[in-house]
Amino acid sequence: MATAPPRLPAFASTRPDRVATIRRSGRMPHQVLVLGSGVLAGWGLQSHEAGLPGALADALHARSGRGVDLTVIVDAELTSDRALDALPGLRLRRFDALVVVLGEDPAARLIRPSHWQRQLTRLLHALTSHVDTGRRVFVYDSARAMLANSHAPSGRIWRRAGKLHDLTARTCAHAGVRFAELAPSLHRIGLGGRFSPTDYAAWSDQVVERIRLALLDLDEWLAPGAGHSYRDSAAHEELRQAALDSMRLKGDAPGELIDVIVRRAKAVFGADGAALNIIDGDEQWQLATTRAAGVTVPRQDGFCDVTIAADGLTLINDVRRDARVSGRRLAKGPTGPGFYAGVPIHTWDGYRIGALCVYDRAPRTMRESDLQELHELAGRIEQELWTEALRRE
Repeated sequence: MATAPPRLPAFASTRPDRVATIRRSGRMPHQVLVLGSGVLAGWGLQSHEAGLPGALADALHARSGRGVDLTVIVDAELTSDRALDALPGLRLRRFDALVVVLGEDPAARLIRPSHWQRQLTRLLHALTSHVDTGRRVFVYDSARAMLANSHAPSGRIWRRAGKLHDLTARTCAHAGVRFAELAPSLHRIGLGGRFSPTDYAAWSDQVVERIRLALLDLDEWLAPGAGHSYRDSAAHEELRQAALDSMRLKGDAPGELIDVIVRRAKAVFGADGAALNIIDGDEQWQLATTRAAGVTVPRQDGFCDVTIAADGLTLINDVRRDARVSGRRLAKGPTGPGFYAGVPIHTWDGYRIGALCVYDRAPRTMRESDLQELHELAGRIEQELWTEALRRE
C-alpha cells in the first residue's frame, strides 16, 4: 500500500515570492544564487528576509566584510525538464557561489532511487557545466528536516529518506560537488512546527562556513569566466537588452509603490531630485522621477550608463571633476547635476537594466556608507518590477 504524502501544516498557505533578491551593502558584493525548495521555501513567512536567505546574507556579510547580492529562486521541480532548460538563462557564470537546497519529500512520494539519481545527476551536470569549477556548487539536503517538522513520519519513510540521503551524497561526490545535510529542527514554533529564527541562523552558519572558503579562493583565482569577470563583461549587451524587453516596461506608467520609493530616495538624502532611469538601446529614459515629467536623453550623455557597467554603487561627489562622466553632455550644461549617486536595477536573472539615482545641482561630499539605504530602496524597486512583470504574463 502506498503511503500518503504528509499533510501540510496550517501555515502552508503563506510563503514568500518564488523569486527574490536579498542585499547587504558593502564593497565588491559577493553574488550568490540560492535555489531549490525544502526549508528554502519559507513556509509561514511573509518575506525571505525572515527565512534562510536573509540569515545567509547576514552571516556572509558579517564574516566576509563585503557586500552581498543573493538571488533566491524557489522551485520544487528543480530537476524537471522545464527547470533544467531554464538554467542557462540564469547566466550561472556571473555567480560566485551556487547553493542548492533539496527538500521536497521524495521519501513520502515513494520515488524510485534510480530515478532520483538520474534526476540529480542531470541537475548537477547542468550546474557544473555552466560554471568554471564545480567547487563553487554546494548542495544541502533538508528532506529529513521537512519530514520531522511537517508530520510524524513512519519508520519506513524515515529509513527511505536516509537511503536517498546517502544516494544523494554519493552522486554529489561523483560530480565533484560539495554536499551536506541540514539537520532536523530542535526549535519549532507555532502550529505545525514552523521553523524558528534559531533554525535559520544555525543552517546559515553551516552553509556560509563552507562557501566563504570557496569565495576566498575565487578572489585569489579570477580566471576568465569566473563570477567577477563574467558579470562585468561588456559583451552581453544583446542579452541585457533582451532581458529588458521581456519586462515590457516602456509605455507603462510606473506603479504607485515605485513612485513612492523614488520620492523617498529624494527625501532620505535631501537631494534635489531622484529618478528610476532605464537604459534602453541607445537611450536613457525615466520610468519614474520626482520631476514633473520624465526626460529621455542619449545613452552616451547620461550617467546611469556608467552605473550599470558594474555591480554596486556609483558615487560621484563632483561631476565636473570625475573622469567617468565629466565629458558627457549632462555634465557640461549649466543646469546639469554636480553630484550623482546610483545603484543598478537588475532583472530577476541578474541583467542590469537601469539605475535608481539621486542627484544635486551642487557637488556634495558623501561616503558610500552614507548611501546604504539607496541599495535597500533599489532592492524594493526590483521586487516590485518583477511582481509587475509576472502579472503581465
